[in-house]
Amino acid sequence: MRNCLLMPYTKSMVSAVLAALAMGPDKDQPRILCVGLGGGSMPAFLAEMLPNCHVDVVELEPAVLEAAVAMGFEPSDRVEVFLEEGAGFARRRAERSEGYDAVLIDAYDVEGNVPDAFRTGDPGIVEALSAGLLKLHGVLAINFLPGTALRPLLAAHREALSRHGTCVSFAIQAEGSGNLIALQILGLPMRSSSKAELQLRLWLAAQTAQAAGDCPFSLSRLATRGLCEVRVQRKKNDNDLSHSQRSLSHFIAAAMLREITLVGLTTAFATPEPEAEILVPLLAIPIPVSGDEQYRTGPPNVFFRRIRGNALRMRCGWVVLRI
Repeated sequence: MRNCLLMPYTKSMVSAVLAALAMGPDKDQPRILCVGLGGGSMPAFLAEMLPNCHVDVVELEPAVLEAAVAMGFEPSDRVEVFLEEGAGFARRRAERSEGYDAVLIDAYDVEGNVPDAFRTGDPGIVEALSAGLLKLHGVLAINFLPGTALRPLLAAHREALSRHGTCVSFAIQAEGSGNLIALQILGLPMRSSSKAELQLRLWLAAQTAQAAGDCPFSLSRLATRGLCEVRVQRKKNDNDLSHSQRSLSHFIAAAMLREITLVGLTTAFATPEPEAEILVPLLAIPIPVSGDEQYRTGPPNVFFRRIRGNALRMRCGWVVLRI
């Protein structure tokens, strides 16, 4: 891969974004907005990982663009740079119904803090999200310094996005720097606000994204590192998921999980009735076997098994979940 990411937090940020995009339906030409250019590594990396995507980059300072170009960043037809204020740009795009599949905000003021316009300030990113900046099944990611109180920020963004669909908000911690990446996924079907459910879905989706592109680092590890502040806010009057929406990419939305162990050889779950015999589809998910860090590649195996009693345990190096 020609475009690499040198800063640890940028790897965590793109890992979570790529995993979130992989959880939704396939997009022929995903549109991505990056607010804050920096050295240009994140937009260039995303353009290489997603060959059909288009990336808009908004940068306030011309000197930053000049420095990025001097370091090798190359704007192109697929990676366009706009020299203007990011929140206003986002708001105007939303008002023109030009939404994005992913929005990444990596911007700081002179004191090193994320500008208020990208937190809860009005007008700002909250207004843009309310106006439809993020497409359904899209993801918003904002980079914050360690120690930032994320709960009120996540709540404000989640409230704005829930006007358009169910919104799942959470945060991860970047490796190395300890930066906090606040994330919102719009339109992700979730059965509950379970951290275990979201962690597994992110892990699986990151594996899919890893297989699709030539990524030099582990997306699944970084996309789930330090997962916290998981909340789900549903759109008012949302109905239950239709059967067609319960696709394999959304299988956990229909799961009835009691316990998940991602680092071990067994997992347990309860049946609706302890003595009932039921026919359920099972999904075999690869995990590392003790003493072996190799993962099995390829799509998961889907099969059916008739089970009796209130629990099933597997001891073959695979976690099996009921859906």
